[in-house]
Amino acid sequence: SLMASQQDRIGRGNMDEAFQAEMEAAQARAKAMQKRKEAIDEEQRKTEHELLEKQEMLQKTQVLAEEAALTLQAMMAENQNQRAGLAQLAEEKESIASEAALYREQAAASLLEKEALEQEVVEVAKELEAKKEELEMELQAKREELVSVREGLENELQERREELDSVKRLSD
Repeated sequence: SLMASQQDRIGRGNMDEAFQAEMEAAQARAKAMQKRKEAIDEEQRKTEHELLEKQEMLQKTQVLAEEAALTLQAMMAENQNQRAGLAQLAEEKESIASEAALYREQAAASLLEKEALEQEVVEVAKELEAKKEELEMELQAKREELVSVREGLENELQERREELDSVKRLSD
């Protein structure tokens, strides 16, 4: 019975170690996901900053294009070179506009990835909580089992003492 209680203690220790290792692994996964989320947040901030710069460039280019268009209207009859300049500005404006659209798409994709990671972190936390509850229930069952075994042993010991007392009384 001494060996059985030692084995129970060892079993409990192994269960506690396994639970601890599982908790640490889950915490490491959660930490890695958090770092990835922070990296995505940083990338998104950079992308948004670049997008703002591109939008400013686009606005400046639009202003330039509008000024050139007004000048061109006044001088169109005598100066064909200004038409070429306006066409070039329009191309630049188009190029900047499509680049800005690309940055917007990248920012949206980063946001979706960030949201997916946040959801994954929530799921892992739920799994951890469920596993923790399951292990706590197992631990409680083991404790109850040990209490029951101990009570049985105490009862048996009491019976042996009583038998010994009655044998002593008979021998006296």
